[in-house]
This record gives sequence, structure tokens and C-alpha cells, in this order.
Amino acid sequence: MSISKAAVLYANSLYDLAVEKDAVAGVTDEMNEVVKLIEANAELKQVLDSPIIKPSAKLIIIRESIQSFAGAVLMQFIDYIGKKNRIDGLWEIGKAYEQILDERVGIIRVKITSAIELTKEQLAEIQQQLEGTYAKKILFDTKIDPAVIGGFVLQVEDTVIDASLKNKLERLKKKFLKASLSFN
Repeated sequence: MSISKAAVLYANSLYDLAVEKDAVAGVTDEMNEVVKLIEANAELKQVLDSPIIKPSAKLIIIRESIQSFAGAVLMQFIDYIGKKNRIDGLWEIGKAYEQILDERVGIIRVKITSAIELTKEQLAEIQQQLEGTYAKKILFDTKIDPAVIGGFVLQVEDTVIDASLKNKLERLKKKFLKASLSFN
């Protein structure tokens, strides 16, 4: 997922404001809720993406949608991006905020896909190896996909490590096909 420079700038501003107000934990939880709300609500996403709806109307809709869980710091930030006509980028700013927070506190999020659920011991071993390599705390986002057949596929930032049986079988198949072509 590519995040715009503007979203990163606004997310940095939000993080700095949260630090200044000693509200990082609360703002983080609230921004996570905002992102979930936008992802779960197709109509809200359409409103934010619509070039026809005025930014001031979008601001009112967002404020009403989040007032039940948003604190003063987040509402101040929402008003700020509303004045800058950037309310349509709120979801992207939320995703950028998550990345900035991870960078600042030394976390790497790793996607791990396996055919079956990995045991706590297996995850702990993988986590230990990755933390040794990256010198950062590792958080897993696990996914089960029977198509993997066996083993696992890791995605660490832009690097994919495919240790799946499916991948090994595909490589073996290519070798056999290449060998059979050379005999013909």
C-alpha cells in the first residue's frame, strides 16, 4: 500500500500533537477505530471519496460519526484537517499514523500466511529470529490459507520469504519442465 506524502505529513503532525498532549495511547486507539469505521462503512467511504460533497459537509459527517469515541486531541486534529480540506484523506492518514507510530516505537508488522495455524512455539521461534535480524519488536498478522499446503510465507515490509511447500513444488516442477525441454 502506497501512502501519499501529504498523509504522512498529517500523520506526523497528529503524532507530534499526541506526544505534546501526552495522549499517544488514546489517540492511537481512536485512530484505529476511525480506520475500522471507514473500512466497515461503504457509505462513509463513498462520502469521503466523493468530489461532489463539500469538505465542510464531510467534516460534519465525520465529527458526528466519531464523537462517541474520539477525544479532544483527535477532534482538534479532525477540525484542523477539515479546515485544510483534507478530510477525504482521513483513512490514509490513519494508516500512515499506524506506520509512523510503529517506526517511532520500534515495531515491525509481519504478515505470516500458513496452511494451518502455527503453534505459539513456532511463532516464538520465528519472532526471535526476526527480532535478532531487524533489532525491532515483531508483531504478527497471521492468516490461514490452505493453498500454501505446508510451511509458511512471511512478508516483512517489502521482503517476501516463501518457505511454503507450494513454492518448493512449483520450483521443482519448473526444474522438471526445463530438464524435459533440454532432452527434446
